Formats: sequence, structure tokens, C-alpha cells
Amino acid sequence: MQGILEKLQADAAQMPNRPVYDFLDCAQTPFAHDRVTMGQLYRRAMDLAAELRRRGAKPGDRAIILSLQDAGTVYAVWGCMLAGVVFTVIPPPIDEGKLTRFISVLRSCKPKFLISNEGMEKESGTNVTGQLLRRAFRNVVSLKRIYTDKVEPGADPDVIAPHKGEDLLYLQYTSGSTSDPKGVMVTYGNLMSCISQCLELFDFQHTSNNLASWVPFYHNIGLVVSIFLPVIANQGVCYFIPTLQFLSKPAIWLQVLSEYKVNITAAPNSAYEVCTRLLNPRQAAQYDLSHVTHLINGSEFVNASTVDKFCTLFGISPNAFAPGYGLSECVCVATVASMDYHCVHVRQAAYQEGRFEPAPDGEKAIVSVGKPAGDMRILAVGPDGQACAPDRIGEIYIQGSSVCAGYWQNPEETRRFQAQVPGYEGMFYRTGDMGILYGGRLYLTGRIKEMIILSGKNIFPSDITLMLHEQGVPLPMDAVTVFSLPSVEGERPVLCAECAPEADYPALTAQINRLAAQHFGFSFFDVVFVKQGTLPRTDNRKIKTLDARTLYQQGRLDVLYTSTGGQAGSAAPVAAPPWGHVRLPARATPEEIQPVIQELFESLLPNVRFGPDDSFLELGGDSLRMMELVCGLENDLGVPVDLRRIAAAPTVAGISAYLGSLLNGTDALNQTDLRRECVLPEDIRPERDYVHSPEESRNVFLTGSTGFLGAYLIRALIRQREKQGVRIYCHVRAANREKAMERIVSNMEHFACWDERYRSFLIPVPGDLNEPRLGMDEATWAQLSQEIDLVIHNGAVLNFVFPYDQLKRTNVLGTVECLRLACAGRAKYFHYVSSYSVFDNPSHFDKPALESDPLESPDGYFLGYSETKWVAEKLVDAARQRGLRTAIYRPGDITGTQKDGIWNLGDLVSRSLVGCIQLGCVPDMQVNLHLTPVDYVAEAIVCIAFQSASTGLAFHLINHSLMPLNQISDLLGRAGYPVKVLPYEEWCRRLTACTSQENALRILSCLFTDQRLGIESLPQRFGPRQAQFDTRNADRLLASSGIQCPPVHVALIRSYLRYFQRSGDLPAPAPLWRRLFSPRLPR
Repeated sequence: MQGILEKLQADAAQMPNRPVYDFLDCAQTPFAHDRVTMGQLYRRAMDLAAELRRRGAKPGDRAIILSLQDAGTVYAVWGCMLAGVVFTVIPPPIDEGKLTRFISVLRSCKPKFLISNEGMEKESGTNVTGQLLRRAFRNVVSLKRIYTDKVEPGADPDVIAPHKGEDLLYLQYTSGSTSDPKGVMVTYGNLMSCISQCLELFDFQHTSNNLASWVPFYHNIGLVVSIFLPVIANQGVCYFIPTLQFLSKPAIWLQVLSEYKVNITAAPNSAYEVCTRLLNPRQAAQYDLSHVTHLINGSEFVNASTVDKFCTLFGISPNAFAPGYGLSECVCVATVASMDYHCVHVRQAAYQEGRFEPAPDGEKAIVSVGKPAGDMRILAVGPDGQACAPDRIGEIYIQGSSVCAGYWQNPEETRRFQAQVPGYEGMFYRTGDMGILYGGRLYLTGRIKEMIILSGKNIFPSDITLMLHEQGVPLPMDAVTVFSLPSVEGERPVLCAECAPEADYPALTAQINRLAAQHFGFSFFDVVFVKQGTLPRTDNRKIKTLDARTLYQQGRLDVLYTSTGGQAGSAAPVAAPPWGHVRLPARATPEEIQPVIQELFESLLPNVRFGPDDSFLELGGDSLRMMELVCGLENDLGVPVDLRRIAAAPTVAGISAYLGSLLNGTDALNQTDLRRECVLPEDIRPERDYVHSPEESRNVFLTGSTGFLGAYLIRALIRQREKQGVRIYCHVRAANREKAMERIVSNMEHFACWDERYRSFLIPVPGDLNEPRLGMDEATWAQLSQEIDLVIHNGAVLNFVFPYDQLKRTNVLGTVECLRLACAGRAKYFHYVSSYSVFDNPSHFDKPALESDPLESPDGYFLGYSETKWVAEKLVDAARQRGLRTAIYRPGDITGTQKDGIWNLGDLVSRSLVGCIQLGCVPDMQVNLHLTPVDYVAEAIVCIAFQSASTGLAFHLINHSLMPLNQISDLLGRAGYPVKVLPYEEWCRRLTACTSQENALRILSCLFTDQRLGIESLPQRFGPRQAQFDTRNADRLLASSGIQCPPVHVALIRSYLRYFQRSGDLPAPAPLWRRLFSPRLPR
């Protein structure tokens, strides 16, 4: 086949007037056109190639092209190719996230040229050079700017560089959602192979096909399908729809398809889905799609229901859909179902055990993404590295001439391209996707998962088994396995253990769940005991967890006992609790209340039978379901219910007794005297004088190192203190150092901040905050007391439900032990991570919250968590008065990262955002969202901690750009989620009318409706009465660092929403659109 550059040259000479691209302006009626012919394309590309040559470009030099969705971007792509300049197309740095990505790419590929459009830059207010000089001076000073709207005519045929198949053509940078962007190296041969594979699937070259696209050019579909394929074709025009216009009005896409007789278009499944939601049959009848032959459906999993609805709505055949699968690592396309739509129903039971068993009455529908294109070879590979049996699901490996050689200057990640499979020649690329080849067609089933995620927390099964062993549960560690099951409510954790037949199973179950709730904040959906020696094991006697899960789901375990009360693996359908029907006499007695509470417990936890003294938290409930219980009781009984009292005695008898006293007017809150808690043992005081400054500190002891903030503190410590030789002693709950390191790495990988080189800076320290000496043996304690220079105490349990007494052991006594370590042996600097919630009591309402505030009153806190932080700060201050040099940090609500929104999901703020979107409305109230990105908090703490000026001070790390909840509607609308502002009472009614399955915030609704404290309710506390936070200490010590908390703007909100979409917490109407493009912000 003729090369694409040769085709461009030939067609420009032979058919110069043939239209190839048409840039539409859909804001005008009728649409405005800017047509580009083959002759014009070639001339403008040659002009740009000549400009590159005049500016000193040589073949192999790199250039960054800003994707501005204009003709100039297209000319720049072709001009670089003609000149032999290796290009990469990326989005313009219009917000902080894009700027960070831009700089990462800049440092990776080290370009000589930056190509853009000067007029569009000025129009958008994007000062690219200025921003880059401030953030990446060394990379920018030699960067040459070329503006496509300023290039002068003057093409010279000598500027064309010859191309061989192995020549590098461009770098396609991945999105960087889990790491820094990686540049896929695409050669001329890779590109031509991809085009050849597409031609084999359907001949668009020798037939007349019009194409329409709204996908940005920096996406591989936008580049390959929209820019390259129209030049290979002999006829037809590609209509470019401005992405922003499409996002604001998706129907213009349908209008273009209809009016311009478009045959081919490409979009993710969600784009087709939103069309079925936006249009009714009468509206859809306006658009004639009968001529469309290829509705390419890719970049997301294809939903059979979406295809059915779209075809019915527009009266077209399912064969018009062309589901496909592709990656940047194989240029663009691996498979496409061209006029070959297939949907297979498979048996759910077989599917759950990793087998693909088609059946006409199968419960699960899976759409084929087509046959391998051209010479593409696709294998499903098992965990053992062997090709799977024909009916087994495995990880998808790909091989072919379009599969690239690797990532630009990234040998470690390039190993993914070098997988070998016994019995097959050559190297394969490991995609990380799961699926199967059936009947020659590829069916995708999901992504590989590494950990259990509950309420936004990543839980490692090995940690659970270790904790149970350490707490004396009479089960051998090698006889226990933990796995999770998917459900509409999220993952359901199950513990399965081999056990002696004479054991007291209910008591053992209660002990296990009580410890899980105490240490990890959840209880098991099911605890199953099986006969000894019956769990599936490997040759070296390790339990096969996935096989055990499969046997559980099939009901084939040799069960002695299951806490659900039925057959293991057969959960009853989740029934909605009887909210709205709970009725009690005006002065009901505890005995009259008990049957009602028992019914509520058993509706919230199907298959569990509760006696009077069975704990809700020990038999499968968690703190979020406890919230739902409180919300429902408040609404139905019409009385304020104190969730702390419920959590203090979460049994049928305990809750009944509390409600009885509440209804009879005899309830009195028995609160802990927090002032009496502020007693630091006399032996905790510095043993030696200080002989080093904070600036000289190298050895850092970090608690909470496997949490959300902990992951980014590790990264910040290495980034800022690498040159000073920092060593980080990471306190981790684990059996040994190896397991501790595994936890650290897995946690940081989960939050996309791990770099393999970090390993040399880390020293894992197995231990437990709940134990004396932090769970360390005497030798380790003695060693660290002499080696550590500086302590960052970040570990704590955050829980909305638990009262002070249930959080004290970790949050207060753990702090005492950390202070003990700081004072033992070598004098150490002590840095405590507290919370801005220490100001959440009436003594601070309507007042400035000074960093120097002595926090005299503990009365009237809303949460037990806040009480533990107040007591811990008092203990830290007591140590300071004895000579320990301390600092305290009070972050706001810690939210996702600035760059890509990675968040520890499940907190109040994230649930508020998702819940309001699901409701379609926000309340008209002044509750302030303190969106404080986790990476800002981490960088600020590390920057301040190593300054002598920090000693004895407190620092408020909080976003000054407060966002009232009733103003979030504008940002959500600009991010693609239209929501209304409703009066607070109406919004509460709508929220409480939902179930917890329908709305993520419903389970916390009692926090908004709680009237216990009158004007001191949560909406008042975090709204008009909230303290105004002083940040002068933090501002002063961060002044020269460049570390700033970003304002709350649409780009930040959009990054969070994209992460919610990727995590499955937000069923967005168009998730891919938000990932592909972010609109410009106003100046």
C-alpha cells in the first residue's frame, strides 16, 4: 500500500480541489463551514515544514503541538511528518491539571518546538510561555515557538524527509490516569499497519464515505480516524464538530450525521447512551441515520442495552454499530466489528468462575468488539502466564505489526510490551484488560483488580488475617481467606476459614466482625466456616482465593456455618427497609420498641437474625448503614436521634432502651469529660537536648503511611528532601517488613503516586497504633529512638458515627505512644496532623479561627472524631511545654489531587457532589465545601516541617476559595451536569425520599436533618456560623515555595467528577467526553 505521505503528495497534485476536511461552526445557523482541500492541506503543511527547517529542525527532533481543534493543528501534524520532526499532540495547558500534564510531557520528550495558534491563545487568555517559565524554566528557555497563524508561505520540496518503516513518527502520550503520562512510540510502519488493518475490516478507501468527529485531536481516535484516514480515502469529507459545542448540545452531532449524509463516526458508548436519554421518538424522527454504516463504539465497554435503545429510537439495524477495541499502544485499533454486530448471553454462574458459557437464556449480555484486525494476534492469558483454555477468561495480550515497541525513554514500563507466552513466538503487550476470544471475536469482561475497596478505603486481605492473628482469634493464619463480591451497593467482603467442628461459630463470628469494625471500619457481609482441609490450595499449601470465591458463589463449599443463615453464596435480594412505616406509641417502652428495631436490622442486613444483644456492627453492619438507620428513625419518629448514642450500644436492646428514654423525655447524654482526658503521662518528656535543626533532619518516622494523605506525604518527602538524603521510616500494620513494603507500594499504586525509585528511600516498620510502643518490639523501639530526627504523626481513624470512646484507642492513645517515641533517646521534632474540625464547637462560632487559638473549650462538638483531635492537640501541647519541639497542622476537607482528581472516596464531600448530581439538585444553603487537595496538603506539611520557624506553631492548611454548596450548581453545570438549586427543606425531602442504593448521600442525610442542636446543626456549623480561618503562619512559611492551594474552579471539579466516573461511583451521562476535553475557563 502507498505510504500516507506519498498519498498526500500524489493527491495534492492530481486532485488538488478535492475537499478533505470541513471545520464546522455549529453555533451559527446554518452551520458555518471552513473547508480544506487536498491542495490547500499540502501547501500549508509544506509551509510549516519549511518554517521548521528555517528554525533549525532536523529529522528526529521533537515538537509539541497544542490541540486547538482548528485547521492549524492539522497543518502542524502533517508539516511535522513531512519534515521528519517527531510530534506529540496534547491539550493546551488551560488549567492546573493540564499544565502539570503539559510539563510532564515537556520533560519527557524534551522538544525543541512548541506549535500553537497565537490568535487563539490570546483569545483564550492562555499565556503558555509565561506559565512554563515559572514551572519548568530549564525546559523552556530553549523552546522555539511556532504559530500556525503566523507561518509565511515559502514551501521548498527539499524540506521533505524520507521515511522508513522503523522511523519514529510521533509520540502518543497516554492519559496518565494512574501515573505520569507515558509516550507510546509510533513509527511510520506502525501507523501504516494500523491503516492497513482498518482497510481490511472495511474498505473506506475506494468507496465514498463522509466522516464526522467531535473527538479531540490529542486522542488516538481523533488523530488516526479523523486526520489520517480521510487522506487515505479517495473520496469523502471529514466534518469536524467543535468539541465544546458538542458537549453543550449533543444533538448537533446527530444533525451533522443526518444533514451531511455521514457514513462513519466514532464515539464512546456513553455518547450513544445520552442520545437515547435526551431525545424522545418524536425528536429523534428529525434525524435520518439510515445512511450511517459505521457507528464506531469504542473507548468504553459497550452496553447491549444502549445499542438496542439507540437502534430502536432511530430505526436502524444493530449492524450499523461497529463496536471496537483499541489502545494507543497499538496506534488505535485492535479489533472492530464491521457490519458484524454480535451480542452473546452467557450463564452468570460460569461467568463468575471465569468461564464463558453462552446460552440463549444466559443472564449476562456481552457485546463483541469484533475480530482481530489484519495481522493482530490476541490471546487470553491466565495468571500462570499460559494461554487460557478456549472457554476461560484471561488477561488480553496483543501482538502485531501495529503494536508499538514501547514507551519513550521508559524502560520499566516498556516491559509490558515484552511479555512472552509459552507456545507462541514473539513478544506480546499486556493490556491489563480481561476478556476472551469466542468464535474468533473478542469479548471484554473487565479490568484486573488488586484490592478490596470499601467506602473509599483500600483494604488488603493479608492485613485482615494478620490483625485477627495478632488479636488472638483462634484460627490459623493459613486457614483464612478474604475476598469481595460485587453488588449494586458496592463490594461485599466475605471471610472464609477452615475451622474445627466443635467451635462456637456465632461467638467467633462476633469476635471477627467486632475486630474488623474496630480496626478497619467495616464488618463482613458473610463469615463462613468450612471443614478443615477443604479450601482449594496450591502445591505449596497456599489458599487459592479466587477459587475459594468461585466455590462460595456456587454454593459448593463444605460449610459448617455461615453468618447469613442460609447457603453460602446465596444472598437474599436486598429489600428496602420499611422507612415511612415505622410507628411507635408516643411513650413506647423498650420492650415495645425491640421488635421494630429487630425488623429494621434484618431489613438492612438480609439473612441475618438478631437477638436482643447482637451488635449491628459485629454481624455485618457498618458505619454507613448505621447512618441510614439513624436517618430513617429520625424521619419516621419525628424526633432528633443522636447517632453517637446509637453507635455506643448498637444492639436491639441498646437502641430500644435509648429510644424509649428519648420518647419518654428521660434521656440524658452521658458524655466523657474531655478535660480529664488531657493528661500526658509524667514519663513522657524529652530525655536529651536538641543537637540538630529541622533543616538538618534526615530520618523521618511517618504514621498513617498507607492512608490517602500518607501516600502523598511519602511522595512529597522524597520530592522535597531527596537531595538531603531523606529516609522515611513508614509505620505499617503488617506481619513483617516485606508485607509492610507490599502495603506501601500497593497503596501508592492505587493512588497513582508510586515510582519504583522511591523504594530505596523507604524503611518499613511493622507495628500498630493501638498497641504500647506502637506495636514495635523493644529492639526496634530502641533503635528508632536513637535514629529518628523528625516524627510526622498522621495516623488516625476518621469515622462519622463512632463516639469518642470508640476512637480513643487509636486517635488519642496512639498519639500518646508517638509522643513517647519522640521524647525517647535522641530529641526529635514532632509534627501532628490534626483537623480543622477542632473549631467545630460553639466557642468558635462567628469568630476568627486563629492558628494560635488555645482551643480552651471542648464542649458541643458534633463528632466524636473532632473530640479526639481536640484531646490529642492538648496532649501535644503538654509535651511542648515539657520541651518537645512540636508543630500542628489542621487541614480542611482533604479532597482529590489537583492533577487528576484521585480521591479517597466515601467521605462527606465526595458523597455530597455525587449525591447532588444523582438528585439533579443542590440545596440553597451556605454550607461551605473546603476542597483542599491532598497533594497540596502533603507538599505544604513537608515544606513547613523542615523549617526551624515552624516550632511551637499551628498551621491551617485550608482552601481560602470556599465553595458554598448552593453555588456548586454553576460549576457542575459547566462540567456537564445540570442541577437545580432548591430550597433546603425541599432538597432534604427529595434526598430522604431516595434509598441508599439510589443516592450516595442518602446514607448521610441525617447529618443535614439533625435538629438536636438547633442553630448548631451541621448546616449552621459549616455555613453561616462557621469560623473564619486564619492562615498567616502557613502563608508565611510557604511564601517562597510556590506551594499554593488551587481555587475551586470548573477544572478542579471536573477532575473530581472524572475520577468518580472511572471509579464507578458516578454513572455519568457522558464520562468519556469529560476525560477527553475540558472547556476553557473565563479569564
